[in-house]
Amino acid sequence: MKRLFGLGAACVCAAFAFTACSKDQTPSGSSGAEGGTGGVSAEDFPATRAGAAAILDATSGGAESQDGDEPGDFQVEFEELALDGEPAFVTDFAFYPGDDRDFLALDKSGRLMRYRLDSQRATLISETQLVGVHDELDCGAISLAFEPDFAEGRYLYVAACVSDTHSDIIRVDVDDSLEVVPGSEVSVLSVGSPSAKRPWHNVGSIGFEPGGVMWALFGDKSLGAPAGDLKSPLGKLLRIVPFRDPGLGGFEPASDGPLALDPEADPSVYALGLRSPFRGTLDSQGRYWIADVGSDEFEEVNVARAPLQDFGWPEREGPCSDCEQTTPPTFSWEHGSAPDYVADDEEIETTIGRVAWVGPEVRPHEPDRYDGQLAGSVLFGDYCAGFVRHARVDDEGTPTVDAHLGHLNNASSFRQHSDGYVYAMTFGRCQTDVKNQADEGQSRLYRMVSKD
Repeated sequence: MKRLFGLGAACVCAAFAFTACSKDQTPSGSSGAEGGTGGVSAEDFPATRAGAAAILDATSGGAESQDGDEPGDFQVEFEELALDGEPAFVTDFAFYPGDDRDFLALDKSGRLMRYRLDSQRATLISETQLVGVHDELDCGAISLAFEPDFAEGRYLYVAACVSDTHSDIIRVDVDDSLEVVPGSEVSVLSVGSPSAKRPWHNVGSIGFEPGGVMWALFGDKSLGAPAGDLKSPLGKLLRIVPFRDPGLGGFEPASDGPLALDPEADPSVYALGLRSPFRGTLDSQGRYWIADVGSDEFEEVNVARAPLQDFGWPEREGPCSDCEQTTPPTFSWEHGSAPDYVADDEEIETTIGRVAWVGPEVRPHEPDRYDGQLAGSVLFGDYCAGFVRHARVDDEGTPTVDAHLGHLNNASSFRQHSDGYVYAMTFGRCQTDVKNQADEGQSRLYRMVSKD
């Protein structure tokens, strides 16, 4: 039996980052079209909306396409760059803050590889192995993020499994020559449950808001019920403030959290009802885009616009006609070969695996590498099927753009560089065996360019 790497699965086979579902993970309802939104309003809890707007000049994006083109008319292709060392199972990468040349790539075993990027290749500079990463089946090192004020605190954060039952956010030091300091690991946050019986539905993306608050996505560890329980951090989007004392870990909940004054709840919780949130991003309007890998029927991209929105798991997945107090996905697609997203992509490969991902919001750049068509759009797609799309939503969370963009199989991470281009790394193929042996080749590096 083959499984897909990572944190959860699109049930029909097993999926890249969120492993195969079991019968006890089948949602109790999913069908129909629109539903209501749960939680409180953005006015009640503005959170990061104002601060995050500084990330992107909103006037250069917007919902309308530029130069008179329809959003679906613009296409990209992925230009492969040479990547030294033939790394396998790269789960994430990130460019050094303020550096135009170097990036760190993270593989599933916890190996950090420093690369120098030139026009057509990335040269391996150094490697460091993290201590304590538990690399089994869907467990492993999944995500990384640099300290936002990197000039003041040279820290790197890595989200990884430390056992079958728990995932940690680990902080490591980076020295003045930008090398990761071996043995400097400290634990910032540990999330899991001794009841977890499988190394599935683990930690997903991590990142920072303006001002230094960290956001982090955690799966439900295949337990289902904790995703809807405000006392549990499982199946949630969390907001925390890591302690930055040298050599010491730990954190405190964000002081403006919606549950900060509730003694019966986890004060770090911002959004709930998530199954296996693999990849996410914070856009320029302070909205969190969350790719939640599905169980039996649907893949979801959820947009959290206000605190305490409940995205429905384990009661439902996919669109719903009677959502009660839960929020339906902003974008979703069924498993199989029939959905429109699959039909839009002529390069689609035959596979029953499905794993939703979310990439970055494309920022404006001069010169604009994408002809003014993508600034303000968030990238999303399916890891196994390979389709790549871009989307925008209005202030009410209603999609204003949802268009096919290109094709790239097995993309584990996307990042925009200071040169204006978006780069992507791949993990391998859609499926790996239980011994973590890739079906073919190794991870690859791509530059996203406008299609002629």
